Amino acid sequence: MDESKKYIKMCHNPDIQKLWKLEDGDCFADVFVDGVYGRTYISGILKLHYSDTHVWLPYQDQLQRMLNLELHAHWTKEGLVDIFRNYYYEEEDSHAINDYMKQFTSMEQLWLAIVMSVNFHKKWDDNKEEWIKEK
Repeated sequence: MDESKKYIKMCHNPDIQKLWKLEDGDCFADVFVDGVYGRTYISGILKLHYSDTHVWLPYQDQLQRMLNLELHAHWTKEGLVDIFRNYYYEEEDSHAINDYMKQFTSMEQLWLAIVMSVNFHKKWDDNKEEWIKEK
């Protein structure tokens, strides 16, 4: 599970946080008032909701479920591999990694970038540390 400051910042946006339906075992981060990210915890019986101080960190399987496979008939579980391949590599049947994807250091970051592109038409700007609308 990615608990890096980068992943926390990537998740700290309303597009993702509004999708949080608390499940036992969810991972979240405490964010202090000054914007410094604290350590992460695993929720148990706590009833937490998104706020400026609690940021949900979706697991890879939770991110994949956000892709609404039922809306895309050709997206089966096997189709997740195709989706990943289409975003990760420069061209079909290529082994050259897409330059945009090189900035991500975990599977959670990669899948979050895919979710944000497919569902919200946004890309991560690593310099600004924020999501921006795709052109």
